[in-house]
Amino acid sequence: MELSAIPIAIDHQSKDITVNWRMYNGFTVNKTFWTDSNSLNMVQRDFIKYPRIDHDIAGNYYPVTSAIAVRDHQSGSNT
Repeated sequence: MELSAIPIAIDHQSKDITVNWRMYNGFTVNKTFWTDSNSLNMVQRDFIKYPRIDHDIAGNYYPVTSAIAVRDHQSGSNT
């Protein structure tokens, strides 16, 4: 997968990029994934359902500068 350049020439402002993943092939992540932001170790993250829907996004936002991984809990395979 290749990403296009993020345009900053117009407003000269840095940008925060977010990605929303959706699995269509039966891949079951069981609301668990792993991130690495400092190239030292993978940290397990669990999606937390908050009482207010507007808190779900901010409460489940993790900066990922090195790696992100998910595991299919039904088959045990990694991506």
